[in-house]
Amino acid sequence: MKPNIITIVADCLRYDRVMDTANDNFSLDTKNIDRLADQGVSYSNSYSTGSWTVPAHGSFFSGRYPSEHAATCLNKRFDIEREGTLAGQLSSLDYTSVGFSANPWVSDEFGFSSGFDRFYDIHPGLFAMKCEISARNNSEYQTSIFPSVEDGIKRFVRGIMPNRIFNYLKPKHPSASAEDVNSRIFEEIDIGSQDRPFYMFVNYMDVHEPYRIHEKYLHEEEFGVQGSISWNLDSLNQNEIDDYQSEAIESIYNASVTYLDSCIGELLKWLESRNVLEESIIIILSDHGQSLGENGFWGHGTYLSDELIRIPVIVSGPSQYIDRWPDRDTTISIGEVPYYLLESISEQFQSGSDLLKRSANKKIAGGDSPVAAESHGAHEEGYSDLDSIPNKGFISIALNDTKYVKNLDDCSIKSLIDDFEWTYDKIPPEMRHLEDEILEIDVSMNDEPNQAGMNADTQKRLKDLGYI
Repeated sequence: MKPNIITIVADCLRYDRVMDTANDNFSLDTKNIDRLADQGVSYSNSYSTGSWTVPAHGSFFSGRYPSEHAATCLNKRFDIEREGTLAGQLSSLDYTSVGFSANPWVSDEFGFSSGFDRFYDIHPGLFAMKCEISARNNSEYQTSIFPSVEDGIKRFVRGIMPNRIFNYLKPKHPSASAEDVNSRIFEEIDIGSQDRPFYMFVNYMDVHEPYRIHEKYLHEEEFGVQGSISWNLDSLNQNEIDDYQSEAIESIYNASVTYLDSCIGELLKWLESRNVLEESIIIILSDHGQSLGENGFWGHGTYLSDELIRIPVIVSGPSQYIDRWPDRDTTISIGEVPYYLLESISEQFQSGSDLLKRSANKKIAGGDSPVAAESHGAHEEGYSDLDSIPNKGFISIALNDTKYVKNLDDCSIKSLIDDFEWTYDKIPPEMRHLEDEILEIDVSMNDEPNQAGMNADTQKRLKDLGYI
C-alpha cells in the first residue's frame, strides 16, 4: 500500500521562525517542527507563488502559477476541476482525501474543496461547527447542514443552542484555533480502520493576525501590552507604530508560532498513537510569510518582499520516498510540491501546465531553475496607500542567491538581497525567460464585487481578518 500523506499549512508562518537558528534568534520554541526537519529535508530556498492565501493555495493545490489557475485578487475563486488538483489525483490513485481548514478563503465557498472526498470548513466558536463537503465522484459540491438525521441529532447534542447563546456573550475570533482544528480531526477521522491510504490537508490560522494572546508563551510584561494591539494589523495606522508596539506585536507573533508548534506536536502524537506516523509522508509548509515592519509594512499580501514570499518547506517520512525529492539547497516553489510528492510515490502529477512541471522535472533530475511569485495589485480592500501599489502589480523571480522584484507599471527592478541596481539586461537569461513566459499569460478578471455571493458569516470573518 502507498504511504499516507499529511500536508500541514501553517498560514502566515515566516521562514526565519522555524529554519536555521530561529530558536536562538527569537524567543520561541518549535521543537516539533524541528524534529521533523531533522528527520527529513528542510529546504533553504523555498518560495511561495504569492504573498497571501488565495494565489498560494491555488498553486499548492494545482501545480500552476497564479496567472494560470487564476485565483488571484482579480478573481478570488479556485476553479480548477478535481482532475487537475492534488487531492483529486490522489483520490484517483485510491487515496481517501480529506481537508480541514480554519481559513475562510480555503473553503468550499471559494472552490478549494475541489478534488477532496471530504472537506471541512472549520468555523470558530465554543463548538466549532462543521461544514462537510462530500465530494467524491461528484461534479458539484453540496454543502449539507444536516447530511443525515443521525448527524443532525449528533450536532444538536454537541451544543447548537449553547453555541448560539455563547456567541452573544463572547466576541468570536474569525478563525478556529489549532486546538479546535485538531479536535475536529480527532473526531472525524478513524485512520486506524483505513484499508486505503489517506491524504489529509490541514490549514492552521494561529500565526495569522488577529493574534490570540497565549499567556503560557509570553512573559508577563509582554502580555500587558495586549490592550494597545488593534484587532487586525490592517486596522493599525502603520505609520504610527512605535518601538514598544513593534516589539509587542513581534513577541505575540512568536508566541503564536510556539503555540502552533505545540498543536502540531499533538497532531503528530495522535498519528503515532494510531501507528500511522512512521510510514507517512509529512509535509509542513507555509502559504506565505508576514512582514513585521520591514520596509515600513505590517501584514502580508500585495507586495513581494523576501519576508512575504520566502517560506518554510519541510518534508519527513520513510527514506524511500524522501530520497526522491530534490536536494535541500535547490530553489523550489510551493507550486512544485505536487510534482515532487507524486514523483516520490512513483506517480506523475498532471497539471496541464508546462511551467512548473518543466521546472520540477529539472530539479528532480538534479538541476535547478528559477521560481516566480506574482501580485496582481491590492489583495484586499481599504488600502490606505494605494498610490504605492502598481495597477498591474509585481512579479518576483528567484534562483539561489539572485532575487528581484519588478514593478509592472513602470518596469523598475529591485534586488531582494542587496542594493544592487538592476537593469533588464543584467537579469540572468533563464530568469528573464520565466518572467516573460508568465507575463504572456492572459489573466482572467472577475468584475463582480468582492462580497458578491458570500454568505454573511464569511463576510464577517473576512472583515475581522482585515480583508474586506
